[in-house]
Amino acid sequence: KKFQNTINFIKQKKKIENLYDIGANIGTICIPAVKRNLIKKAFAVEPEINNYKLLKANIILNDLEKEIKTFNFALSDKENTNCKMEISEENAGDHRILDKTKFNFHEEEKREIVDVETKKFDSIFNDLSSGKDLVWIDTQGHEANILLGAQNLIKNKIPVVVEFWPYALKRNNSWDKMFKCLEKFDFLVDLSNEDLRLEKIDNNTLDKLKFGWDDEMKNKHSLFTDLILLKE
Repeated sequence: KKFQNTINFIKQKKKIENLYDIGANIGTICIPAVKRNLIKKAFAVEPEINNYKLLKANIILNDLEKEIKTFNFALSDKENTNCKMEISEENAGDHRILDKTKFNFHEEEKREIVDVETKKFDSIFNDLSSGKDLVWIDTQGHEANILLGAQNLIKNKIPVVVEFWPYALKRNNSWDKMFKCLEKFDFLVDLSNEDLRLEKIDNNTLDKLKFGWDDEMKNKHSLFTDLILLKE
């Protein structure tokens, strides 16, 4: 639903044809997006190996090998390095890249840790079109690091959707990084609102994002939203 709402909002000015699905999991965004003709092609990045295998299998089962290209590494702000990923046994969509972890409210300290390879978005995807491309980033608190490695994406004014989950951002030492990234865009749209509206990114808009969140609680639903980020 959020992807459909995003396409409907953006198509007022852009005709999106290509999706860059970062944190693609098993294809829950990119596969239906192509199957429903919302986009023509997708580039799916998924670092966790078991998710990646299911992603590949789902693409084959849906006969989309020509339409969806896959990549098995993590995007970040560093090129060709190994980083740590914690593996969630309960939720295959909640594996997380670690970066100076500060606290654990959901017993994350019990998770298995594995190494994954990193690349920069700019080094892999460098032929972008502001009128045809959409980048979708859902990486459990690692979104800012990906944007820091995607300066060409921002310079070329590509619309971006990011998950904004305060707990994960703060836990992973990315809270301040995220706001520095947000300042590089001109407008945002909060996809949690029923009435989608363009908001100019200024101090007031950023303060609304910084404050007003309830405390993250164990065994409760996570408190997050998703933002469309746009540059004039």
